[in-house]
Amino acid sequence: MKTSHLLSLTQVPQHMLNPTLCDTMPCEFLSLDTFSKWIVFGFMACPQQLSQQENLGLLRIPLSDNYVLPLIRDEVLSIHPAFESVFRLMKLDRMERFLHETAKHAVTHGPAIHRERRNYLRHSLHELDLILGDQPGLLGPKALVLLMGLSLARDEVHWLARHGEAPVPKQAKAKVNQEEFQDKLFPELLSCIHELRSLTKKYRHMLCRYFVQYLNSYDHVVLSDQVQKIHNVGDDESIIMTSFLTTLSQLDLKAAEAGVIDVDFVPFRLDWMRLQA
Repeated sequence: MKTSHLLSLTQVPQHMLNPTLCDTMPCEFLSLDTFSKWIVFGFMACPQQLSQQENLGLLRIPLSDNYVLPLIRDEVLSIHPAFESVFRLMKLDRMERFLHETAKHAVTHGPAIHRERRNYLRHSLHELDLILGDQPGLLGPKALVLLMGLSLARDEVHWLARHGEAPVPKQAKAKVNQEEFQDKLFPELLSCIHELRSLTKKYRHMLCRYFVQYLNSYDHVVLSDQVQKIHNVGDDESIIMTSFLTTLSQLDLKAAEAGVIDVDFVPFRLDWMRLQA
C-alpha cells in the first residue's frame, strides 16, 4: 500500500480532480476478512480441491495472515486446528508442514505486519480527513479512495480485536509477541474513521448530486455506445440494457443541482444483478 500510494491524493497533484476509476469489478472496498472467509470456508467444505497446487497457494494467504476468523458475533474459529482435523480425515499427512509454516508466519510476523498497516492507515486517513474537510468537493471524484481507506481500516480494527486475546495455534510452535498488540495510537485510528464517516454524512447531498450528474452525463453516454456495439443478445438482456439507458436518461439533473435527491435505484440494481447472473 505504501509503495503504490493507494490512499494518497497528493502523490499526483494534477490528477487530484480526476475521478478514481477502476477497470475491474467493484471489489476494492470489499472487506479482506470477507475474502479470507470465502477462501478458508470454501476449501474447508471442498478440501479435495487442495490437490491442485494453485489452490494451495491461495489458501496459504489467509492462513499466513490469520490464526482465527469470525464465525458469528464474537465467536471465532481457530483455523489451523480446524484444517488439521480436515487433513487428518482425508489422510493428508504431507499437509502438516504446510500448516506449521502458515501458523508460524501468522503468529510471528502477522502482528508486526498489521501494526505497520495500522500506522500507514492512520497517517493516510488523517491526510484524507484534512484534505476532504478543507475541500469537500473532492468527496465525489475521490469517493472510491475514501471507501477503500475506511474498508481497510475496518479490517484492521476487527483483526486486532480478534487476535488480541486469541489462543496461539499449537501448529505454530512459537510464541506471539504481545507488545505488537499494545498499540497506544489505536484510538487515533478510530478517531480518523469516525471523522471521515461524519464528513461523508455531512456532505451526503453533495455526493448524491455528483453521482447523479455523473450517471446522466458520462455513464449514460458510455453505456449507450457499448450497447450499440453488442450484437446477438437475447431479448431479456436487450430489455434490461434498454431499461438501464431509460433510467439514466430520466435522472432529474435540476433536482440534483438544487440538492433535492429522491432517486430510487433499487430496480436499477436488481436489473444489474439479473444481467450479471
